[in-house]
Amino acid sequence: MDDRQGAKQLYLRDYAQILNRRKWTIILVLVIAVALGAAYDSVSTKKYTATAQLELTPQVSQIVQQAANPVSVTPLVDVPTAIQVIQSTSVQDAVRKKVPNAPSVTVKQVQLTNVVTVSVTATTAMMAAAAANAYATAYLSVQQQQAVSTLNNAEQIVQGDINGLDTQIASVQQQIAAAPSGSLAQQSSLSTQLSSLQSQRSSYVNQLNQYQFAAQLNTAGGQVIGTAPLPTKPSSPKPVTDIALAVVIGLVIGIGIALLREYYDESIRTMADLERVTHGVPTLGLIPAIGDWRSDGEPYLVSEKAPTAPPSEAYRSLRTAIQFLGLERDIRSLLFTSPSAAEGKTTTLANMATTMAHAGQSVVVICCDLRRPRIHQFFGLSNQVGFTSVLLGTATLEEALQSVPGIPGLYLLASGPTPPNPSELLSDPRAKAIFDQLAQRADIVLIDSPPVLPVTDAAVLATQVDGVVMVASVGNSSRKDVGRAIEVLGRVNAPLVGVVLNKASESDSYAYYRYSYGPTDTDQWTKARAASAPKAAATSKPTPNGTVPPQLKASLNAPTQADGNDTGEPGKS
Repeated sequence: MDDRQGAKQLYLRDYAQILNRRKWTIILVLVIAVALGAAYDSVSTKKYTATAQLELTPQVSQIVQQAANPVSVTPLVDVPTAIQVIQSTSVQDAVRKKVPNAPSVTVKQVQLTNVVTVSVTATTAMMAAAAANAYATAYLSVQQQQAVSTLNNAEQIVQGDINGLDTQIASVQQQIAAAPSGSLAQQSSLSTQLSSLQSQRSSYVNQLNQYQFAAQLNTAGGQVIGTAPLPTKPSSPKPVTDIALAVVIGLVIGIGIALLREYYDESIRTMADLERVTHGVPTLGLIPAIGDWRSDGEPYLVSEKAPTAPPSEAYRSLRTAIQFLGLERDIRSLLFTSPSAAEGKTTTLANMATTMAHAGQSVVVICCDLRRPRIHQFFGLSNQVGFTSVLLGTATLEEALQSVPGIPGLYLLASGPTPPNPSELLSDPRAKAIFDQLAQRADIVLIDSPPVLPVTDAAVLATQVDGVVMVASVGNSSRKDVGRAIEVLGRVNAPLVGVVLNKASESDSYAYYRYSYGPTDTDQWTKARAASAPKAAATSKPTPNGTVPPQLKASLNAPTQADGNDTGEPGKS
């Protein structure tokens, strides 16, 4: 396949995807069009159409002209003129005398023949048939009257000419009889004149005979070859035809509206839409929609409740992508954020943390969304003591850190009491000290932050971590918002390592639907990698809710080596 053919197929496939995404718009317009068509048919008055057929013959005027000039061409039927006569006022007046309130007539020539159809549409079948037949007979009657009048006038004129010639012939004959017998020249001249007059008279007599013969023939200019039968079905409305037309119109309008909406729609729909605005930032994962999630407002940990579902496998693939990023750079703290609210950043972080913990890693989740904290709800833990408690000195890190029940190696530092000034609190050097201290003791620290655009919290936090993951959502995120969020993070030199697309379509996340789900080679690779890392927390056992394992507790209480700055931030071991 050449490049041009491949480009064409891709172009058609893109249009097919657009129509699939906008199918409900097309269906809605189609239903409205069909409903309007059906409603129109239901309220429309039924009409019936009856048709009679006429065979046209040459007009009387042409017959008269041929009789006057025998060498002329055989007369032809003037169909357009006949059609105008049928639709003329004189014919309509004649029809309405027989059929009061008769509708107008429609006359059409049958191909290139001398046959025309006379059609009438009325509200009753009887009216339609009677009017159609009346138009046909009225046309013949009018033509007959005109023919009789024309022939009578022509006969009178010819008879007058004959009478005149008879008088002249009698005069010449008298002159011949009175001429002297010796005057041969005069007699010859009179004889020649007499012969000429007799020849003219003979011609006029022949012409008169043709007129009389024409009067005995059909001089009406046509004949009815098919009377209009009584219609048995209405000609309109036609439900089947109207519904089919409504379907075609509805599809055309629906597809037009769908394409128009797509043109002006700024929302992210596919991975291609996302990549157009990320400008080279890699897409780390495509998370399909969670079918078992009844309400977006309720926390649902799919990686824990449905580990073999397609979204769970997608989170494992995302975990692998993040682990490969760790081969290129040292990522110990990872911030999850989004351009705006309700795009799934907290859900992504919670499932990511669970997936990493199941792979044998020691994971600490920190809730830095101090305005709308939700991460603790995914794990069923308390939010009374947490990150702000440690910052304000009302609790130690050991007291604030909670282990997640049923998931060994996963710990949560909730947000704690909501402060009046979240941005100022997050920019405090002590916040980064907490991040560094936990990053030194665990395999990875995952931080939940507010969205980028509404507040500055995410931009502040982005300068204090090793990597930032931006989460967008199909249908919720717009290309404009994603672009602005990347621009905001770029202004503070945030280490944006990639983006994640939530609720990805089946065509984008095809691999997740194609194969069965279960333990993969990725899990074996991550377990081997975690086993090779000398982390005390990696071998920890499940502990009661809110209890930190002794190994991690010891590491939290261990003194850290200062890095020499005046902020008191601990250096990495």
